Amino acid sequence: MSSLIVISCESVWKSLKDEASAIDRIISETGFRVHLRKHDFTEKQMLSLLELLNEDSLPSISVHSHHNLASEFGVGGVHYPEKIFNSEKDLSGRNDDSVISTSFHSLEQCQSSTEFVDYSFLCPVFDSISSNKTSPFKWETLSKTDLPKSVYALGGVSKHNLPLIKDSSFTGAALKGALWATEDPLAYARECEKLWSH
Repeated sequence: MSSLIVISCESVWKSLKDEASAIDRIISETGFRVHLRKHDFTEKQMLSLLELLNEDSLPSISVHSHHNLASEFGVGGVHYPEKIFNSEKDLSGRNDDSVISTSFHSLEQCQSSTEFVDYSFLCPVFDSISSNKTSPFKWETLSKTDLPKSVYALGGVSKHNLPLIKDSSFTGAALKGALWATEDPLAYARECEKLWSH
């Protein structure tokens, strides 16, 4: 799996068709996994987005809600928000070969709960770009913390702080607000890919 992951914007980027096209291009041209984080979407809206995506993209998609659609569409991953992950050890809506992820908001949980997932996000690592969430972490401390394998930095991640994340014990980083604030998400994703690989 790539060291960089893309998280969708929570609303719709331009139009649903434009967003689906951007997601398809990011997956086909970078190989990044894309998470559909659409908590306010109805099942019908999520269905519409999945139907707009190329079939080849679906194995590289993870859904954060309406998990029942994952097995119906052959979606490759299911993301369980921390509150669901903590309360349901028998996680529903996934295939046996689904990639499973979750999010953590404290180092303690992150370091003790990774055995049930393929990877996790620790967030917000930096102050959020797309919301008013501030990071509870001090980067000086976090950068020296020995994290478990397969933990990705999320929250406030941009091309400007990718080198810091790369030099830490994070497996990778998740791009969200900075990427979707641009006119060309694919170009931004490629720029971040180059920064990470150097």
